[in-house]
Order: sequence, then structure tokens, then C-alpha cells
Amino acid sequence: MTFNRARFDELISKLQRSALSADELKELGTLQGQLSKLNEGREALIKDVQKSIDDNKITVLELFGTARKLGKLLVEQGVKPDSVFPPKAATGATGEDGEAKPATTAATIDRPSNNNEEVINHKGHGKPFIYKRGRVYEDVKGQPTTDLKKVYGQSLGKFFATHKTAAAIKEAATEAGKTYFSTPEGKKELDKLVELAQLA
Repeated sequence: MTFNRARFDELISKLQRSALSADELKELGTLQGQLSKLNEGREALIKDVQKSIDDNKITVLELFGTARKLGKLLVEQGVKPDSVFPPKAATGATGEDGEAKPATTAATIDRPSNNNEEVINHKGHGKPFIYKRGRVYEDVKGQPTTDLKKVYGQSLGKFFATHKTAAAIKEAATEAGKTYFSTPEGKKELDKLVELAQLA
């Protein structure tokens, strides 16, 4: 199966401009089906690789050579250092045992969506806003998603303060995000994000 990425992107662009013909809409559906199968195959391959690594007890350094090389690869993939090494505790914050407590940030909250695909990456004046697929539906440690500052941190409020429409949000989407937000499931999630944006 050969997936034509250039044609897919072209049809997605026309869809966003409401300029698709009936035949093109049918063609887009076929391409979306092909992309879905490719993604499924990729996920299966990743699981096989992970199982092989676990079964053979292969270490990270055996795979990547040096910690510096691994760090560089993580940065290139858009992984923030504080998502791997949690930030130090805020000054004066202590637990019942007197030990310093880590500051609760978006990076330190354990979320089901942490391993999902990154669909929004907005680099503003301050800290980038990164959103992963499915996060809008989560209720994290009793803090519903609608409580923007508690769950996501200040950056979410700043992002949605200037991105209140579907079109504005999609402008900040990654390539994977643009594809996802054009699917029925993605459009539903985008609508939920627009709903949240009105609270910011």
C-alpha cells in the first residue's frame, strides 16, 4: 500500500477551505483509511521493538551510546527536560515529613495522555504550550480539565486567551495534529478545546 502524503495534505488543505468536490471527498476518505492502517502497523511495530528490548534487557546507553546523544535526540523530538527530570521543589514547599515537595506542574502530573501524540505545539513569548491528543477529556487527580490553571498551569490560559476558535487552534497544530483534527474524532476534540477556550 502506497500512501500519497502530498495528495493527502493537498486534500486536507482544500477541506479546510471548503473547496472539496464529491470525488475528492471520497478520495480523502480512502487516503484517511490508508493512513489509519499505516498508523496501526506502526504501533504494532513499536510494540514488537519494545518487547524485544525488554526480553533482551537492552539498556538505553546500549541503544543510544551516550547520555548526551540521548538528550539531543529527546530535544529534537520535542521532549522537554522537565518531563524526564521533574523540576526542583518550590522554595519553602514541604510535606508532612518535612521533606521538600516537587512543585505540581503539567509535566509532573501523571496523565493517561502523556504517551499520546503531540497535536499542538505553540511557541509563544514564554514557555511553549504543548497539548497531547485526548488530554481534554481527562480528570486528573480530582482536578477537572475545566479548571485550567490547576491542571495545566498558566500557559494553557495564555494560549486559549488568544486561540478561541477552531481555526486559530489549528494554526498552532503540529502536522500530526492538522491531520487528526480533520478526522471525525479529531473534530469532536477540537470542538471541546474551543469550548474550553471560552473559559480562558
